[in-house]
Amino acid sequence: MSLFRSEEHLIAWPGYEPSAAEATMPVRDWAYALGANVFRRRMEPDYLDHVEEYFEDFFVRLAEFGRSGPFWRAEG
Repeated sequence: MSLFRSEEHLIAWPGYEPSAAEATMPVRDWAYALGANVFRRRMEPDYLDHVEEYFEDFFVRLAEFGRSGPFWRAEG
């Protein structure tokens, strides 16, 4: 993750990748999204039993910011 002063500063960065524009969010939004259960509960013994449910929590949080496109659900 890279932090920039503004979206304009990000776009002027030589390493800017337009295909990742959907991942451009303010730090406060990232903090909220990364507070999802998929990250908070990763040390629990039954984590893998619930990981799909935890990821849904993460995707719901992203959707609150209008971030629900294919960038976030890319399958590898």
